[in-house]
Amino acid sequence: MKILVCAKQVPDPQAHVEIDQNGSLTRPGQPRWQMNRYDEFAVEAAVAIKKARPGVTAEVISLGPPRTAAVLERAIGMGCDQGAQIITPEGLDLDARRTAACLAGFAQGRGYDLILCGVMSEDAMQAQVGPMLAALLGWPWATAVVALELDAQGRGLELWREAEGGERHGLHAPLPAVVCVQSGLNKPRYPSLSNLLRAKGQEHARVDWADLPAPEPLVQISGLALPQRTRQGLFPQGDATAKAQALARILRDKALI
Repeated sequence: MKILVCAKQVPDPQAHVEIDQNGSLTRPGQPRWQMNRYDEFAVEAAVAIKKARPGVTAEVISLGPPRTAAVLERAIGMGCDQGAQIITPEGLDLDARRTAACLAGFAQGRGYDLILCGVMSEDAMQAQVGPMLAALLGWPWATAVVALELDAQGRGLELWREAEGGERHGLHAPLPAVVCVQSGLNKPRYPSLSNLLRAKGQEHARVDWADLPAPEPLVQISGLALPQRTRQGLFPQGDATAKAQALARILRDKALI
């Protein structure tokens, strides 16, 4: 069984961002880059399956400029077998459709039985790449998965996905499939020193994004702007009793009490 994990490199969510005079998002200084937190749960799920089932291999792929090799090293440090990198020029921002097309072009014909993704990325938060990837491959898929395991025959997955209102839906997905995992599925392990050393000396497969199918984007971002800062305050009038009654009325109107 072959598993492929899609892992994205994202900037530190706490990093300062600005919008320049051209309406483009910039991160001044040297922002810290890290593996997308939701993808860490996908890596952990792949490693757990690998350790529980003999004959399972877990690979990781990341799409981005050369610095994304750090994501592959961390995933291998956590227990993945090897990594692959789809190289893009620095500053190129592919939309979800083009990203999914590149990943599908890489995965097609390589014999993967399961592709794991995080439910969304911390920077874009669109939750689109996984379902688009499944559609391009023609595979069944599930999102917001909080529990999964292989069935007894190893030909399908028993899944639980998170739904609205705290509900959970049970699904059975035949393999091959794409699964987008939610936080809470597991607790990602720390990379081991021995695996990190192996990752440092390991050659990753590298593919140029221009050699993969990447359709023209459907959405064009014409510019960005920061929201206007507004402050609204309400000062209840009257004595203490009147102020308390006004505050209680406000809290009831907002369904807070």
